[in-house]
Amino acid sequence: MAFAAAVDAGDFSTAANLLAPDCEYRAPGVTLRGRDVVIQRLAADWNALGAEYDDVRRDSELELDSGDAATLLRTEYLVKAGGGFERRRYRWEITVDVARQVVRVVNWGADDLK
Repeated sequence: MAFAAAVDAGDFSTAANLLAPDCEYRAPGVTLRGRDVVIQRLAADWNALGAEYDDVRRDSELELDSGDAATLLRTEYLVKAGGGFERRRYRWEITVDVARQVVRVVNWGADDLK
């Protein structure tokens, strides 16, 4: 899915172009609405990980695609100099409209798999 690939690459300009203006983002304890707010949150999360870890890689795997909705398994690989390593996995449910713009992202949170 193009939106997830853009987020995985840190390409928030492309990701923003794939979001509907009134898109919704939900994560545990968080509900955001609006393209700019959602992109700001995703970019802030990206930047926070980049400040904490020396190497951050993301990968999204499509688990289910029903046409207007998809479920992705997202994996973050986080490395600190000196040997610290974490792997976190998330499930995202992404819903698109008839124009194929993302209208909703539900982030089910991380399961740490160290």
